[in-house]
Amino acid sequence: MLNEGHPNLDTDIDPKLSWALRHLDCFPIDINKADKMLIARVPGIGLESAKKICAARVHAALGWDQLKQIGVKISKARYFIICKARSLEKRELSAEQIRQQLLTQSHSKWLRSHTPQLSLF
Repeated sequence: MLNEGHPNLDTDIDPKLSWALRHLDCFPIDINKADKMLIARVPGIGLESAKKICAARVHAALGWDQLKQIGVKISKARYFIICKARSLEKRELSAEQIRQQLLTQSHSKWLRSHTPQLSLF
């Protein structure tokens, strides 16, 4: 996660998203073909959802609706995956543009919610 080029964690976004934005060359992955561990690297997809995806795609190719039912956070994952329906994909964006879009639409615990002034009351 950390290296000489990025010695500190980005405090505005979660570590998995930070890693993905620094490694856009690894994405997008085809959700209907990639292995479980590669799917689990996608922001918005946890290990349990990756297992469900692998089990469900045996029966049919998965689209955005199926991924949402499985529990995938489409708002994050759409920048990093390809699925049956390609309407939500955004491939022309840079890492900084993706980061800004996600921060703008997010109410995440990773967003800075503190002020420099301490409040005692």
